Amino acid sequence: MKLQKILFMSAVILGVLLGILSTGFSEVKRGEIISFPGMIEQVGPEFKFIVVNEAKILITPQTVIAERNGAAAKTGELKARRWVRIDAVQKQGTFIAQTIVFLPRKYRQENKGARI
Repeated sequence: MKLQKILFMSAVILGVLLGILSTGFSEVKRGEIISFPGMIEQVGPEFKFIVVNEAKILITPQTVIAERNGAAAKTGELKARRWVRIDAVQKQGTFIAQTIVFLPRKYRQENKGARI
């Protein structure tokens, strides 16, 4: 009888945990474009990736890098401590940048020290 209670309670707890975890992972669907601002924390070797808000974002040859006014920017302008807005797609647990737009200095000053 005690073994049945233990097994039943274990199954209930496991079900509740799975229910909680599945709702957390459903926030960003695969293939869905997400957009978020943040400060570049790290730039990978040869500009293969950047880290923004503690998330590693891969940069591909198809990634569009631009200034706020829409003018094209070069990959070499990606530097730590610059504020950007990123449009990315999540594929296989990895964020792949579609567009990276540099945010104006005014935005950076207003949000200095802010955690987004």
